This record gives sequence, C-alpha cells and structure tokens, in this order.
Amino acid sequence: SGAECAAAFRCVAGMAEDWSRFTPSRVDLDRCKARTWNGGVGGQCTAKKDATGFCKMHGTGDKWNVHGAVDGPIPDKKLREFVKANEKAGLAGGAAGLPRSPLSERGRP
Repeated sequence: SGAECAAAFRCVAGMAEDWSRFTPSRVDLDRCKARTWNGGVGGQCTAKKDATGFCKMHGTGDKWNVHGAVDGPIPDKKLREFVKANEKAGLAGGAAGLPRSPLSERGRP
C-alpha cells in the first residue's frame, strides 16, 4: 500500500523495498554522491565532487539518475535489479554492513 512506501521505502513488485540497504554504510561527503552498482550491493562513486555534489561524469546529463544518489531513493527499475541481484547471490542486506567492494562500474547490468 501507499502507506508502506514512505521515507526509505519504495514499492517494488507490490511490496515495500528499502532502498537504503543498497547504500554504503559510510558515505564520503568529499566524494561524488552518485550511487554505483558495486557488484549489486550498492556503492558510492569515488571521484571528487564538484559544486553540484557529483563528479564530472555523473553530473553530465544527470547520469547519477541511473542508480540514484547515495542520500536518496533508487529509481524503481534499478531498485528491482538490485533486489534481483541480491536474491540471486543469496545476499540479504545489500551494502548495509558490508565492506565496500573494489568492483568497478564496468560489471553492472
């Protein structure tokens, strides 16, 4: 229901899904705030941010919108991909509590 899909939750496949579980446990405020795929667990871009809060790549053409920003929701289609990747890998929690992976963006779906 709509009441279940508030704050950090989005409705995905008829259920509330917590997008914050795909947010790194530590967000570096000096770096670009774009969320990255990071092997399906979610991560943060490691490039330096500019005045917009994003790096040159993620700020150009609003490319950060693909995965969302680390301080906000993930677009529904991408959130479903995160959930599916975690279910396939048998992971319960996404990035929350996990060490950041050295994987690059190249491996994202």
